[in-house]
Amino acid sequence: NNDSDALPVVIFIHGESYEFGTGNAYDGSVLAAFGKVIVVTLNYRLGALGFLSLEDSNAPGNQAILDQVAALHWIRENIAAFGGNPQEVTLLGQGKSLFKRAIIESGSALSTWAMSRDPLRYTKELADHVNCSHLWGENIALLQCFKQKPYEDLVLTDIKAPKYYSAFAPVVDR
Repeated sequence: NNDSDALPVVIFIHGESYEFGTGNAYDGSVLAAFGKVIVVTLNYRLGALGFLSLEDSNAPGNQAILDQVAALHWIRENIAAFGGNPQEVTLLGQGKSLFKRAIIESGSALSTWAMSRDPLRYTKELADHVNCSHLWGENIALLQCFKQKPYEDLVLTDIKAPKYYSAFAPVVDR
């Protein structure tokens, strides 16, 4: 393949409130066939695994956003091997040098529900549910306790957030 044969690339990043969703729920074959583009969907960590924050360097939050950025870098570096043009990448999603265009739908980072307003509250509630609350205030030990718990305990724990909000969501980087 030379550069003139390489196809433009559309990357779809699913939304779904930071708690559930998957890239493979979106079949890009029709768009790829009719648009003559390569469609890429990606997954990233959700819920506590993607956004748990202790508001410190041990658990700053935003792991899911870092997953997305890492995926965009990987796609840019490797898409040519799949017939794609790394200079013609468009983001499509819910929710600047990594891509040329973006189609944003379903809100903005300025929406009241888009950021966690009290991440420590939800992290403490998770610690209570998985029997790690005795380590509250000892952040490294608390994270070790979380890491020793079964994945299902961290993901399936039902932590209630106000309507239209997610318990674990992006936070302001510190």
